[in-house]
Amino acid sequence: MRIHGSTNTTNYICACGLFPYILNCVWLWYKYEKITTQFLTCFIIFNNGILFHLYFPNNLIVKYYDICVNVFFITMVNILNIIDSNFKETIVFCTLTSLTIFLLNFYFLKNYYNLTNYLHVIGVQWILFYALINSKEHYNFTVISFIKNRYAIFHDCL
Repeated sequence: MRIHGSTNTTNYICACGLFPYILNCVWLWYKYEKITTQFLTCFIIFNNGILFHLYFPNNLIVKYYDICVNVFFITMVNILNIIDSNFKETIVFCTLTSLTIFLLNFYFLKNYYNLTNYLHVIGVQWILFYALINSKEHYNFTVISFIKNRYAIFHDCL
């Protein structure tokens, strides 16, 4: 399923904007030698972004899959930020700023291809990356400990 009327080809600018995510994966693996939730988030965002921006830039299904997965991670980081005792306004501000820029690009700046690409990289990808790395205190736990803790809480309820 192609995006109607789209002449966009492979988007190297937006793909290069994903580079900090994979660098963070390498750094987290070097630091913890475990798969943390932040590692997994960065890895999935990087792979989905590469899949859309490089391989299937005109595919609506891949586009909306990428958007939905990113919205899930943004929501998860913000919810964990809100329920944490060390609430950070920076994360909420970054989320609102990137959402505004994304919507501005999506609805009003479609005809300015290079401008929208650079705005997407700086105003969406990098600002959300900044919010993600600032959520380390309460978001960077290992996946196994997360599953064990959730199972223990569920098991205690029974």
